[in-house]
Amino acid sequence: MVNILTPISANLGSTVPAEVKAKLQQKSQEFEAFYIYQFINLTMPKNESKVMNGGAGEEMFSHHLQEQLANNIAQTGGFGIAKQVYAELLRKQEQGQNTALPSQQTIPESALINTQTQLPK
Repeated sequence: MVNILTPISANLGSTVPAEVKAKLQQKSQEFEAFYIYQFINLTMPKNESKVMNGGAGEEMFSHHLQEQLANNIAQTGGFGIAKQVYAELLRKQEQGQNTALPSQQTIPESALINTQTQLPK
């Protein structure tokens, strides 16, 4: 099966290890799935009984339906966002720039909000 997220040029002379490329592809696809989920969530009818005929668990199941739809759309090529994000992340990796995920980066203490500080009234 052909992976549409991998540009042909990405395989030619790339210095980025295959496991890093796979992780970049995965995260790019997850990003697109999240974007598509937000789009679906905003466009679904607010009166969800029109979608799932009501019921006690409709709100929870509606969320799961939207999430699954978004994941399926992203896995089949989506809007093309993942491909563009992947290409940019790969380019930055090849240039030696830090493209660590936010959870892997350290945030300087000066950038953190002090929750003990009182806001002016």
